Amino acid sequence: MPPQVPQSLPSTLQGDLRGVFSVMDPAHTGPELSQWLRWALERGNTPMFVRTIAEAALIACSPDYAPLRPVLLELKRRHPGG
Repeated sequence: MPPQVPQSLPSTLQGDLRGVFSVMDPAHTGPELSQWLRWALERGNTPMFVRTIAEAALIACSPDYAPLRPVLLELKRRHPGG
C-alpha cells in the first residue's frame, strides 16, 4: 500500500503531492530517509524550514534530489524524530 498524503499539508499541496506520495520510492530517497521525510511532513511541530525541505525532496526529480540528500541527512541528525 502506498504511503498516504499527510492531511496536515496545506490543501494546495495535498492535491499536488498525492501522486508523488503514491510513487515515492525508497530507492529515490534512500531507506534511511523515506520514513523520516514522511515524519517531517506529518508532525505538526516540525520546524517550517524542515517541512519545506522535506516537501522539496519529495517532489524533486533525481538530479535535483542529489544535492539535497546531504542536507536531509544533516537535518535528520538534528531532528531525529522519524
